[in-house]
Amino acid sequence: MRDVQGPRHERLPHREEQSSASGPDSALWPSPWQERLAKTRSAPVLWTYWELGRDLSGTPDPQRRGLVMDLLQELAHPSGTHSFWPVALPGRGKDGELEANATVFWEGVRLLRSRAVMIMGTELLRFLALPDSLLALRPFQQDRHQGSALIVLPAPGDMLNLAKQRMQALREFLRQTLALYV
Repeated sequence: MRDVQGPRHERLPHREEQSSASGPDSALWPSPWQERLAKTRSAPVLWTYWELGRDLSGTPDPQRRGLVMDLLQELAHPSGTHSFWPVALPGRGKDGELEANATVFWEGVRLLRSRAVMIMGTELLRFLALPDSLLALRPFQQDRHQGSALIVLPAPGDMLNLAKQRMQALREFLRQTLALYV
Protein backbone atom coordinates (compact mmCIF):
# COMPACT_ATOMS: atom_id res chain seq x y z
CA MET A 1 0.00 0.00 0.00
CA ARG A 2 1.18 3.49 -0.76
CA ASP A 3 2.16 5.34 2.39
CA VAL A 4 -0.50 8.03 2.66
CA GLN A 5 0.97 9.77 5.68
CA GLY A 6 4.66 9.82 4.85
CA PRO A 7 7.29 8.59 7.31
CA ARG A 8 6.16 6.06 9.89
CA HIS A 9 5.78 7.45 13.42
CA GLU A 10 6.82 5.60 16.55
CA ARG A 11 3.55 6.30 18.33
CA LEU A 12 0.10 7.50 17.43
CA PRO A 13 -0.22 11.16 18.48
CA HIS A 14 -2.90 12.07 20.97
CA ARG A 15 -5.86 13.79 19.35
CA GLU A 16 -4.65 17.18 20.56
CA GLU A 17 -1.25 16.59 18.95
CA GLN A 18 -2.54 15.52 15.55
CA SER A 19 -1.82 17.99 12.79
CA SER A 20 -1.08 17.87 9.10
CA ALA A 21 2.50 16.96 10.04
CA SER A 22 1.61 14.02 12.29
CA GLY A 23 -1.89 13.03 11.20
CA PRO A 24 -3.36 12.07 7.88
CA ASP A 25 -2.38 14.03 4.79
CA SER A 26 -5.34 16.37 4.25
CA ALA A 27 -4.81 16.28 0.49
CA LEU A 28 -5.41 12.52 0.47
CA TRP A 29 -7.89 12.16 3.32
CA PRO A 30 -11.31 13.74 2.77
CA SER A 31 -12.33 15.85 5.77
CA PRO A 32 -15.06 13.47 7.04
CA TRP A 33 -12.40 10.76 7.39
CA GLN A 34 -10.04 13.12 9.24
CA GLU A 35 -12.87 14.03 11.61
CA ARG A 36 -13.72 10.35 12.16
CA LEU A 37 -10.05 9.52 12.91
CA ALA A 38 -9.91 12.33 15.48
CA LYS A 39 -12.87 10.70 17.28
CA THR A 40 -11.49 7.16 17.15
CA ARG A 41 -9.14 5.77 19.78
CA SER A 42 -6.32 3.32 19.17
CA ALA A 43 -7.06 -0.27 20.10
CA PRO A 44 -5.61 -3.68 19.37
CA VAL A 45 -8.99 -4.94 18.07
CA LEU A 46 -10.85 -2.90 15.51
CA TRP A 47 -14.41 -3.68 14.39
CA THR A 48 -16.07 -2.71 11.12
CA TYR A 49 -19.26 -3.41 9.19
CA TRP A 50 -20.88 -1.73 6.20
CA GLU A 51 -23.34 0.49 8.09
CA LEU A 52 -20.82 1.49 10.78
CA GLY A 53 -20.09 4.82 9.08
CA ARG A 54 -23.77 5.67 9.15
CA ASP A 55 -24.12 4.47 12.76
CA LEU A 56 -21.18 6.66 13.82
CA SER A 57 -22.37 9.68 11.84
CA GLY A 58 -25.94 9.87 13.01
CA THR A 59 -28.42 7.87 14.99
CA PRO A 60 -27.12 4.31 15.38
CA ASP A 61 -29.39 1.40 14.59
CA PRO A 62 -30.53 0.17 18.03
CA GLN A 63 -30.44 -3.52 17.08
CA ARG A 64 -26.87 -3.37 15.72
CA ARG A 65 -25.75 -1.29 18.67
CA GLY A 66 -27.33 -3.73 21.12
CA LEU A 67 -25.76 -6.71 19.35
CA VAL A 68 -22.25 -5.24 19.42
CA MET A 69 -22.58 -4.02 23.00
CA ASP A 70 -23.76 -7.47 24.13
CA LEU A 71 -20.83 -9.16 22.38
CA LEU A 72 -18.29 -6.79 23.93
CA GLN A 73 -19.83 -7.09 27.40
CA GLU A 74 -19.71 -10.87 27.24
CA LEU A 75 -16.07 -10.83 26.13
CA ALA A 76 -15.28 -8.69 29.21
CA HIS A 77 -11.98 -7.47 27.78
CA PRO A 78 -10.15 -4.58 29.43
CA SER A 79 -11.23 -1.07 28.53
CA GLY A 80 -9.47 0.19 25.41
CA THR A 81 -9.22 -3.24 23.77
CA HIS A 82 -11.84 -2.54 21.10
CA SER A 83 -12.51 0.35 18.75
CA PHE A 84 -14.58 0.97 15.63
CA TRP A 85 -13.35 2.21 12.24
CA PRO A 86 -15.65 2.39 9.21
CA VAL A 87 -14.99 1.13 5.70
CA ALA A 88 -17.44 3.71 4.33
CA LEU A 89 -18.86 7.07 5.38
CA PRO A 90 -21.96 8.87 4.13
CA GLY A 91 -21.22 10.95 1.03
CA ARG A 92 -21.93 14.63 0.72
CA GLY A 93 -24.76 14.12 -1.79
CA LYS A 94 -28.37 14.65 -0.84
CA ASP A 95 -28.99 10.91 -0.55
CA GLY A 96 -26.02 10.38 1.79
CA GLU A 97 -25.04 7.05 0.18
CA LEU A 98 -22.14 5.31 1.88
CA GLU A 99 -18.83 5.75 0.07
CA ALA A 100 -16.03 3.30 0.77
CA ASN A 101 -12.38 4.37 0.88
CA ALA A 102 -10.03 1.37 1.14
CA THR A 103 -6.83 3.46 1.16
CA VAL A 104 -8.00 5.58 4.07
CA PHE A 105 -9.41 2.52 5.84
CA TRP A 106 -6.07 0.69 5.82
CA GLU A 107 -4.09 3.78 6.75
CA GLY A 108 -6.53 4.27 9.64
CA VAL A 109 -5.95 0.67 10.75
CA ARG A 110 -2.22 1.41 10.79
CA LEU A 111 -2.57 4.75 12.61
CA LEU A 112 -4.91 3.19 15.17
CA ARG A 113 -2.36 0.40 15.73
CA SER A 114 -4.91 -2.36 15.37
CA ARG A 115 -3.54 -5.87 15.30
CA ALA A 116 -6.88 -7.55 14.56
CA VAL A 117 -9.65 -6.30 12.26
CA MET A 118 -13.08 -7.82 12.84
CA ILE A 119 -14.89 -7.70 9.49
CA MET A 120 -18.60 -8.17 10.05
CA GLY A 121 -19.95 -9.36 6.71
CA THR A 122 -18.24 -10.85 3.67
CA GLU A 123 -19.68 -8.10 1.44
CA LEU A 124 -17.08 -5.74 2.93
CA LEU A 125 -14.19 -7.73 1.49
CA ARG A 126 -14.75 -6.35 -2.01
CA PHE A 127 -14.49 -2.76 -0.72
CA LEU A 128 -11.14 -3.29 1.03
CA ALA A 129 -8.83 -3.57 -2.01
CA LEU A 130 -7.71 -7.01 -0.85
CA PRO A 131 -5.74 -9.52 -2.91
CA ASP A 132 -7.97 -12.02 -4.74
CA SER A 133 -6.88 -14.79 -2.37
CA LEU A 134 -8.55 -12.98 0.55
CA LEU A 135 -11.83 -12.24 -1.24
CA ALA A 136 -12.91 -15.85 -0.69
CA LEU A 137 -12.81 -15.59 3.12
CA ARG A 138 -16.04 -16.60 4.83
CA PRO A 139 -17.36 -16.12 8.37
CA PHE A 140 -15.16 -17.69 11.06
CA GLN A 141 -12.11 -17.65 8.78
CA GLN A 142 -9.07 -15.46 9.20
CA ASP A 143 -5.91 -14.43 7.39
CA ARG A 144 -3.35 -11.61 7.55
CA HIS A 145 -3.17 -8.41 5.55
CA GLN A 146 -0.83 -5.44 6.01
CA GLY A 147 0.32 -6.62 9.42
CA SER A 148 -3.14 -7.19 10.90
CA ALA A 149 -5.20 -10.31 11.35
CA LEU A 150 -8.44 -10.18 9.36
CA ILE A 151 -11.17 -12.08 11.15
CA VAL A 152 -14.39 -12.47 9.21
CA LEU A 153 -17.70 -12.70 11.05
CA PRO A 154 -21.29 -12.83 9.85
CA ALA A 155 -22.86 -9.45 9.05
CA PRO A 156 -24.72 -7.81 11.98
CA GLY A 157 -28.11 -8.56 10.39
CA ASP A 158 -27.16 -12.23 10.04
CA MET A 159 -25.96 -12.35 13.66
CA LEU A 160 -29.28 -10.96 14.85
CA ASN A 161 -30.99 -13.94 13.18
CA LEU A 162 -28.71 -16.63 14.60
CA ALA A 163 -30.30 -19.23 16.82
CA LYS A 164 -29.26 -19.08 20.49
CA GLN A 165 -26.95 -22.10 20.12
CA ARG A 166 -25.18 -20.62 17.06
CA MET A 167 -24.79 -17.29 18.84
CA GLN A 168 -23.12 -19.06 21.75
CA ALA A 169 -20.72 -20.72 19.28
CA LEU A 170 -19.94 -17.26 17.84
CA ARG A 171 -19.15 -15.93 21.31
CA GLU A 172 -16.83 -18.85 22.02
CA PHE A 173 -15.08 -18.32 18.67
CA LEU A 174 -14.51 -14.66 19.59
CA ARG A 175 -13.17 -15.54 23.06
CA GLN A 176 -10.65 -18.00 21.64
CA THR A 177 -9.64 -15.97 18.60
CA LEU A 178 -9.26 -12.63 20.39
CA ALA A 179 -7.23 -14.12 23.26
CA LEU A 180 -4.15 -13.55 21.08
CA TYR A 181 -4.81 -9.79 20.87
CA VAL A 182 -6.02 -8.90 24.35
